[in-house]
Amino acid sequence: MTSTPSVAQNLKTALGLMERASIAGARMLFLPEAADFIAPAADVPKLSKPVHSENNEFVQTLREEAKKLGLWLNVCIHETPDTSDKDAEKKCHNTNLVISGGGDILATYRKTAHSNPEVHLFDVDLAPEGPTIKESNTTVAGTAPAEPVPATPVGTLGLQTCFDLRFSDAAHGLLSKGCTALTYPSAFAPHTGAAHWEALLRGRAIEGESTTDLQLYFRSTITFQASVMCLRVRKRGSTTLDESRMGTQ
Repeated sequence: MTSTPSVAQNLKTALGLMERASIAGARMLFLPEAADFIAPAADVPKLSKPVHSENNEFVQTLREEAKKLGLWLNVCIHETPDTSDKDAEKKCHNTNLVISGGGDILATYRKTAHSNPEVHLFDVDLAPEGPTIKESNTTVAGTAPAEPVPATPVGTLGLQTCFDLRFSDAAHGLLSKGCTALTYPSAFAPHTGAAHWEALLRGRAIEGESTTDLQLYFRSTITFQASVMCLRVRKRGSTTLDESRMGTQ
């Protein structure tokens, strides 16, 4: 799935993927970061919606479809901040959701929330040789660290999002709380995605070898190349990579 500026088009794509997943016998589907839209910064405030709002057609329709199909869903969306901060009105939360097969929102994680102040949003300045990207210009960081989501089809799930992948402390914290799976829905930039994404996933998985005897899954989707990786890790065992590439849309 490669998100576009059109929420309606992205919803149509997501519903199609849910139907395909259900027909294939999947119990849970993982969609990418910014599944609702990827648009210019100026358009983010007007396109973002509160998660539980009846006007949030994207989330409400996904919930209805999840209930209809009995399919669990992990999806990231842009969420209107619930704050009196005037500056935040021009921004959004980057919000990671787990929706049950009954259509209920069981977990909400807002990137990037962690007790370590060194964990931050994707702000990088490589000028004049390279680009300047300031996620903090459009995104309000969350304040509540992710908590384990028990009893999902893939086990006890820990939610992380994209740039969180670079901070091992967050993964360690979730694993220490009993998570047997971590999800990293991502919209990596093309150059850093190609160079770093798989290596970082492998790093988080290898670090998990000393933490759990159970299977540990790391799932992520890059918007510029639709793919899902599953790193299976066992304590005192081997690390293997299962990869399914579905092409670029």
